[in-house]
Amino acid sequence: MTKGKSICKVLVSLFIVLACYEPEMMAQTQTFTIPYRPDYVDEDRVYDVADQMPQFPGGFEKLKEFIEKNRRYPKSLQDRGIQGRVVVTFVVEKTGKISHAKVVRGVDPALDKEALRVVRKMPQWIPGRIYGKNVDVKYTMPVDFRLH
Repeated sequence: MTKGKSICKVLVSLFIVLACYEPEMMAQTQTFTIPYRPDYVDEDRVYDVADQMPQFPGGFEKLKEFIEKNRRYPKSLQDRGIQGRVVVTFVVEKTGKISHAKVVRGVDPALDKEALRVVRKMPQWIPGRIYGKNVDVKYTMPVDFRLH
């Protein structure tokens, strides 16, 4: 009996020692190295975020002025009290050109159409940049139609 207990104690002790000092035996892992390329830019991709986001020429205040000056609020909708915020998304291409404009949250078909007209009429923007290279960037913008 004592011989059996001794063997059991030795085996348990050996197991504990191996478990504590040989962690590689407990779990096997593989490590992959991905090369870091800080200057890599995928020129075929439309980015959601850029180091330097696209800008309307003259900045945000000029963008608001442009929208106010060019937006036409349909009289029939004003008379019916229809108002709201149309959210439009578009791509500012690496050349600064606006493309792929679409309404992502509309109010009324006529207001949605007017918001798209104003966005498509915008002049070229200053394009977005990543690592100093111009890239296509998706931009989302509200166009408000409010009764005063």
